[in-house]
Formats: sequence, C-alpha cells, structure tokens
Amino acid sequence: MTLIGQDQPGLVEAIAAVVDQHQGNWEESRMARLAGQFAGILKIEIETDQVAPFKAALEALTTKGLAVQIVDRASSHSQLETGRRITLELVGNDQEGIVHRIASTLATHEINVESFESSCESAPWSGEALFKATAELTAPSTLNTEALQSDLEKIAAELMVDFSLNQSL
Repeated sequence: MTLIGQDQPGLVEAIAAVVDQHQGNWEESRMARLAGQFAGILKIEIETDQVAPFKAALEALTTKGLAVQIVDRASSHSQLETGRRITLELVGNDQEGIVHRIASTLATHEINVESFESSCESAPWSGEALFKATAELTAPSTLNTEALQSDLEKIAAELMVDFSLNQSL
C-alpha cells in the first residue's frame, strides 16, 4: 500500500495499529518526510478474511489527512526483481535536467530504478548548491556495462558531474 499526507506525529503508529488490529504482518516499508509531507510504501501480509475490514479501517485514516491506496500483491508482482544489482552515486553542481538525463539513459539500457535518493547541499568550498544522488538499480543480465559507462560519462562531461557505478554479484 502507499500513503501520503501532511506530516504529523502519530501517523506511523496509526498505520501500525490498523495492521495489528487486523492480524497483519508488516513485512517491509519505506517512509520519509519531505517538504512537510509524509509518504510511504508498505508491504503488508494479511489474511483474506481480514482484507475488507482492514481496508475500511485504513479509509478511516483520512481523518488524519492520509490518502491510502492498496494494491493487491498478486496483481503487482514485478518481473524486474531479478537481474544485476548496481549502485549509482552522483555528485555535481545543481542544475536543471540532471535527473532526467540520468533516468533517460537508465531507461534506454532497460535498467529499473529500485530506489533513488537525492539532496541539495551547500558545497563546502564555494557555497553553491551541490546535487547528490544515490540510486539502487536492477539491470538485465544482458546489460552492456561498457556502453552504460560510456553513456553516463558523456552526461557527466556535459553536466560537469561525477558518478560511480558499483555492481553487486
């Protein structure tokens, strides 16, 4: 399930309480606060007979300002879960188009973005905005690593950013 809403104390507890009340198992999650908003994606295992009351209880969380969407795992199973794992790290002066250029190159190579985190910080030597990003990627086993490296090096030269690729075996 996914959820989003205005950040406030007690949101995670409210969700956890609903999961617990319906004998659910909280298997995996990623949650964050950004620009005053709270967002999360959760993997919850729940018995079939608890699904309807669980959904109704989650709808009650709208009073706390949360929008919740539930997706049945059977219909959302991804074929992209296998493949080569790659970590991409990038740093450079902040400018428009960095994420788009990198994402476009990854898509061209049929690489799936599993997670992506970015931030802008003040560069220690100049005080200019410094863009940093880390992405966890899944690439097809047929990936031409040299071609990907070459494409990313072209972008790095044009945008004046540094990047590194680390592959897991």
